[in-house]
Amino acid sequence: MAGTKKPGNSAMLRVTVQTRDMLSVIAAEKGSSMQGVAEEAVEAYRRQMILDQTSAAYDRLCDDPEAAAALEAEERDWDATLCDGLEDE
Repeated sequence: MAGTKKPGNSAMLRVTVQTRDMLSVIAAEKGSSMQGVAEEAVEAYRRQMILDQTSAAYDRLCDDPEAAAALEAEERDWDATLCDGLEDE
């Protein structure tokens, strides 16, 4: 996401004084701007949400014996391609 912003492409966001102060401290430690720290934090949070949702979906799949067996069968099929005799590029 970094590097995708355009001049004039911003909006105001209200945060608590405590959050503002934390952003300020982190920005100073990193030698960055508060906006940059906030953008990185939101992107990290977005990525963590994706990982959490993926993990939850995998847990649900593993709770379904039929679906889990189908996944294991597919993984075995793909594992067979590892010994295809082709050299690594």
